[in-house]
Amino acid sequence: MASSGKAEGSQDAARLSSLFPGVVWARHFPLRFPDGSRIECEDFDAVLPFIAAHQARAFGRDAGRGRFDVEPFDERKRLWLRFACDCFVFIGSAGEPFGIFIGNPVDWSTYCFRSVFVLPEHQGGGHYQRLLAHLIEVLRACGVARVEADVSPSNQVSTHILTKLGFKVTGTTLGERWGALVRFTLHLDERAESIFLDSFCDGPRPQPRKIPTKGDSP
Repeated sequence: MASSGKAEGSQDAARLSSLFPGVVWARHFPLRFPDGSRIECEDFDAVLPFIAAHQARAFGRDAGRGRFDVEPFDERKRLWLRFACDCFVFIGSAGEPFGIFIGNPVDWSTYCFRSVFVLPEHQGGGHYQRLLAHLIEVLRACGVARVEADVSPSNQVSTHILTKLGFKVTGTTLGERWGALVRFTLHLDERAESIFLDSFCDGPRPQPRKIPTKGDSP
């Protein structure tokens, strides 16, 4: 997947995340790795072919069938994804895309790690964890107070990675669209974290964590 070649910040200005002061993804990507692979921020329309090609593998079933309510991919959904979401593409050394990550602002102080899919043959290389760590540092520097992610209770890989990065379980949800989900939250604001811990938690306080990194800086 070739880079769009647009001027710095031109794509970001059309995204909801541009409301966070200082979030200009073009300044922080591509994120490069020693093996020649990289992660780039792309327009949603640019990643649609990859999503369409691997939809069945990503979700383990035909998106039009199953026990959950799958909403049609209509123009309303397309417009929301185009404006509200940030799309990050995993690209191999030969230029082939092998994964996608989507995130979006929830409100003026909260960012959501929404979804990720990496082709099985490329999993285990540390790309996903390195991307999350990089995003966390950018969002922290830009004053975002918290990052949230909803994960299936059976998704042990994502649960392990989020816990390793310092996320805490802050709730659960049940819904007709995605079933049972566990809410993970990483507080980037110490005051907000203290309020949560004082109000809802007992026992030892979590120790500060050094976010693990892998790969070169952009």
